[in-house]
Amino acid sequence: MEVLFLTLLLSLILAAIFIILFYRDRIRNRFASPERDALIPFEEEKSRPANPRDREASEPADPRDGRPQA
Repeated sequence: MEVLFLTLLLSLILAAIFIILFYRDRIRNRFASPERDALIPFEEEKSRPANPRDREASEPADPRDGRPQA
């Protein structure tokens, strides 16, 4: 009888954990869907330098005078 009680208690704890985590995930990802999540690896990267000085250094130099192009 003790084994049945422990099994029931463990299954209720696991079910409560599942429900809590499922509800938390649904609230956090309100506008997400499995189709959108599956397409994330195919999205273009939107990277940009952290500050404007880094951008100037990363631009190709003008072959005529060696200065970065504006």
